[in-house]
Amino acid sequence: MNPQFISALQNVILILQCITLVSSVIALIVALGRNVQKPTKIQNDRITELEEWRKRVDNRLEQGNSHFDSIDEGNTVMQNSMLAIMDALISGDNKDELQKRRNDMYDYLTKKKGLLS
Repeated sequence: MNPQFISALQNVILILQCITLVSSVIALIVALGRNVQKPTKIQNDRITELEEWRKRVDNRLEQGNSHFDSIDEGNTVMQNSMLAIMDALISGDNKDELQKRRNDMYDYLTKKKGLLS
């Protein structure tokens, strides 16, 4: 065979090997970049999910607090009414106080809770 042909063939093979090597390095860099970014994406998704969960929990806690406030208000009205009843039973004459507490209870039940019409 012709030595020039063999030399040219070796040059072509060398060029093809360089192209293969460069493409392998590029594929390795791309794969490495994906693997490096994958935990960051998973972590960001998890953080977003936890922040949304925290917002839902905060909202439910706020609703619970307002619910407990309304229960406390109702208990106060009931306890004041019970005190008026006890005073009336003890003293025998506390009609004005009983009527005031009854009116407080009606006001509470109609205005705050809508239970009575």
